[in-house]
Amino acid sequence: LATALRALVSASHAFDEALGKVFGLNPTDVRCVDLLDKHGTMTAGALADLAGLSTGAVTFLLDRLERAQPLLLCGDFHVAPDERDLYNASAFGQDVIFHEDVRNAYARLVGRGLVDTFRLFHEGNGFYTWWRHFANARARNVGWRIDYFLVSASLEQHVVAADIHPTIMGSDHCPVSLALDF
Repeated sequence: LATALRALVSASHAFDEALGKVFGLNPTDVRCVDLLDKHGTMTAGALADLAGLSTGAVTFLLDRLERAQPLLLCGDFHVAPDERDLYNASAFGQDVIFHEDVRNAYARLVGRGLVDTFRLFHEGNGFYTWWRHFANARARNVGWRIDYFLVSASLEQHVVAADIHPTIMGSDHCPVSLALDF
């Protein structure tokens, strides 16, 4: 039994190391997974495909990371959770960015105890992180809020600022920032 347990622990360690390399994890107090995906919603299934793993393995990784340490997820989630995150929500009924299935998947993710840090400080609409390249959309602020920092509830007390920086140019997205104080 002891030999089997050592083998299991060794296999688990190798698995964790491999996932750490794929997801850019490091041995700090707060683990950060960058979920930038330019082609659609980054679900556990999409992460699994990207890493060559099963969806269950990715879900297991996120569960294990969150149990072990606070979790911080950041990036382009390619979803607008509610109407205030779109300039004109009625125009996006079946678009992937606002589709009910995608919004429900995001709600399940946040429902795991994650906090949308931007909404701790900013209510209402008109706060966007992405704009189309045509029709002067950025200057008219006709955009979507699809880039987020989500943190474990245990980190919420350490969040001192979360902002969107629409005046910083260089992409169809603008930077988002998060300040933590420990």
